[in-house]
Amino acid sequence: MGVYSYGSDITEPENRAQRFAGFDGTEICGLIIGTLASAPIYTHGGFYARYNKNRLCSKGLRRDLTKFFLA
Repeated sequence: MGVYSYGSDITEPENRAQRFAGFDGTEICGLIIGTLASAPIYTHGGFYARYNKNRLCSKGLRRDLTKFFLA
């Protein structure tokens, strides 16, 4: 929800729909990548490895992709 609020504040009305489509695409890509990556990580490292992957990647990846789509 915060990404959409931030996006509506900094984008111009002419390209706002394009930016929001990028946000939605980023969310879907993250869901697919996370789903595919969690099974091998859980198999090799257990619950704590999978949990730490989610905790570490979610902040950095979300920040980087948001900067990419807003640039």
